[in-house]
Amino acid sequence: VKDCFQQACGIDEEWWDCKPECHNTCENYARAEACEDTVCNEGCFCREGLIRDVDGSCVDPEECAEPVCLDHEEETDCMSPCNRCTANCHSCKFFMCRSGCDCRDGYKRDDKGVCIQAALCPKCDVPSSDSANSSIVN
Repeated sequence: VKDCFQQACGIDEEWWDCKPECHNTCENYARAEACEDTVCNEGCFCREGLIRDVDGSCVDPEECAEPVCLDHEEETDCMSPCNRCTANCHSCKFFMCRSGCDCRDGYKRDDKGVCIQAALCPKCDVPSSDSANSSIVN
């Protein structure tokens, strides 16, 4: 059955039984959206190294249009994947450096990928904020 689905995938696509969609489009790639806690989906995904463009085709990330930064975002040469509300709740290690849109100072990405004031981030369900903040790496 799986082979039937694989044949239905388009050019530069392949079938996956379980793959997070994070970093699978030009839009979320340009915003360094983290894959933590992302739902696993089955279906046709772009082959390794390619991401989905706005027209639905699979392209090299360098072929994506320049990102249009939204409210409370700014263009940067090196986005921080730790600039999220959830990074306050557990350890975050800086693991990539690429250009795109990142939240301005004083803002962090919420679980929908929108930059909100850091003070509005939900509180963590951890025993003490000291233990959560001590493992954050910026």
